[in-house]
Amino acid sequence: MKTNLAVVLKKTQHDSSLEFDLLISDYTTKDVTDDQRPTLSALREILAHPTVKSLCIEGKIDEPGWEALIKAMPDHLPTETLTLSKVPLDHSRSKLLFMALGRMPALNCLSLTNVEFDSGFFDFFDFFDHSDCPVLPLLATLNVVATSSPNVSVSPLLLKILAACELRSLSIEDYREISADGHARLAKALFKQPRLNSLRLKIARRYTPEEFKRYMEFLCGTTPLAALDLSGCSIGTRNFNPLLKALSKNQRTLKSLSLSGCWLTHNPNCKEPISINILPLAEMGSLQHLDLSQNSLPTRATAALLDELKKNPTCLTTLNLSGNWVGPATISAMASLLQENNTLIRLWFEPSMMQTYLGDTEKVLEELAQAVECNKSLRELHIHWSRLPRSYYERLNACLDRNRKEVEASRRAAMQAATNFVLPLLLKSGQSQFPTELIQHVIGQGLTQRDALALSSITPGAWASRQEFLRKIGS
Repeated sequence: MKTNLAVVLKKTQHDSSLEFDLLISDYTTKDVTDDQRPTLSALREILAHPTVKSLCIEGKIDEPGWEALIKAMPDHLPTETLTLSKVPLDHSRSKLLFMALGRMPALNCLSLTNVEFDSGFFDFFDFFDHSDCPVLPLLATLNVVATSSPNVSVSPLLLKILAACELRSLSIEDYREISADGHARLAKALFKQPRLNSLRLKIARRYTPEEFKRYMEFLCGTTPLAALDLSGCSIGTRNFNPLLKALSKNQRTLKSLSLSGCWLTHNPNCKEPISINILPLAEMGSLQHLDLSQNSLPTRATAALLDELKKNPTCLTTLNLSGNWVGPATISAMASLLQENNTLIRLWFEPSMMQTYLGDTEKVLEELAQAVECNKSLRELHIHWSRLPRSYYERLNACLDRNRKEVEASRRAAMQAATNFVLPLLLKSGQSQFPTELIQHVIGQGLTQRDALALSSITPGAWASRQEFLRKIGS
């Protein structure tokens, strides 16, 4: 029986000793003789290999192809990451997919890219009534990219998977594939995800905020989120203002918020203040990353936000205001913020592409240059560099380079301190000496502070176990 199965297997990223990048394309095709086809036992041995942590299924797969894959699977497949790409599904093939998922108890991350679920009217309801995804206890991340026909929706499959797991991270990118009703169903399903702390929605190529409105009840609720990315959503003013008000009130632990390209203004040439209110963002003291880029916000709106950020304690390390209108008021407010801020590391405020005149006078440029000279934390600054006079360009670059070097020196000092802390523990474990050049080599690898803490937690027992392991393997 002819089957069609395309499978890509990858070795674990941490095992560089095994050449196990393997591609099995068109598992059985009419161009391959029976003697050349891999046996099920060979495929079973490959799938059961302990280094196979990532599995990708691509292209059109018929029912016999799914059945062959399932027969080759061990009862407990070690796969942690599964990707389905351009795979068409219907009622019967979805059941086979669920059978395959049932043999992946270690599955942690699932990605669906251009996966189509095609069903008739009656088959759709039969699928909801009789097809259930097995419980996926470790599944924490679900990524969905939907770009096919709106008449063939992946949302029924998504709803089944959401009912079988408790996610921590969910990402949905929809390019006119999921219907408004599908978004409504998905929005309701979010309420049943008690452990969700990171949500990314991208509802692109829509010209009304109606699809986004379906998620408002959930987003304005109290489910705690650590990261919220609404890039590409046509939010609209009527949704945006109450959304920000609710987020500032309910999301006290939100660390990352992206509102890039959200159609917050419909007239890019508008110079007057608009009804959008972004000031509640300044009240979100837990924010570390804020992205308001590509929204054509007027200068008064962004300048007012910068003034409020200066008044309120902030944890911001990354701020992106590019793609909005820039003027003297914006640059002056940015300079005033940088005079006192000691948390910002990366800052973008390049103007909208439609803006040809910034009004960046020598006075406001001098304010900005002096502010950056005083600031000790900023390491990246993205502005309209081609418009800067050379003198300001050199001053700003010099300050950024100074800060980067100071941070690097501080990091190296921290590594040295951490290694010095480890040294007495090594001596206690029986090591008579610890070569200084080895310490310097460890520091020179560019370790992070987390690495330093890991080094400082080494115990004599752990060191002894490591030495015993090396002795056994003859190193």
